[in-house]
Amino acid sequence: MTEDLIKIGEVSSIDPARCTARVVFDDENSLVSYDLPVLQRNTFGNRDFQMPDVGEDVLVLFLGPGQEDGIIVGSFYAGEVSPPEATSERRTIVFKDGTRLCYDRQLHKFTMTIEGASVEIDRSSKTVKVPKAFSVECTTALVKASSSVTIDSPSTSMTGTLTVAGLITGQGGFTVTGGGGVLANCNIQLQGSMVATGNVTAGAISLVGHTHTGVHGETSVPH
Repeated sequence: MTEDLIKIGEVSSIDPARCTARVVFDDENSLVSYDLPVLQRNTFGNRDFQMPDVGEDVLVLFLGPGQEDGIIVGSFYAGEVSPPEATSERRTIVFKDGTRLCYDRQLHKFTMTIEGASVEIDRSSKTVKVPKAFSVECTTALVKASSSVTIDSPSTSMTGTLTVAGLITGQGGFTVTGGGGVLANCNIQLQGSMVATGNVTAGAISLVGHTHTGVHGETSVPH
């Protein structure tokens, strides 16, 4: 009989390590099945894993009489539980903790939300928002923008060597502390005044320690 092979029940217990579950059938005097395997998409080269929750309604396909030889085909929406979407254009997964994965094939947009963090990707842009820290670890990294790159932060730190092939323009001042100071292998043009708290040397002539020789051979200190 078909009603003996295809049944609807409620998950009473699960065994994630074995990917099995037991199902209780209320319309059969609360009869409980044996441990039944939960149907997966792939279990060999590619391996998927998902388990029903205790209390979830499931469809069971039995391969013969009795409750020991069957498989849990899947779950379905029933009663007070509503689907997370109301459109056929989206495929969505909503986890128990509120994490949400969604792809909208009409908008060509993928969205992932984990509490206060979110990732949005479509065919023209990608946005990542996190409430605290964002970290990328790799061997090499390349950011290639055809127009511009903006870093909007009150403070930016670099721990290694910085090499710039193009022009450097500073609008808020320039400060160097420690290391070997500033070495410029080029001509420098200064528009404005310069203040030095230490000595300035041009060639072998010290601005602080050089002397002046008068017309009669006398010398005087810098002035």
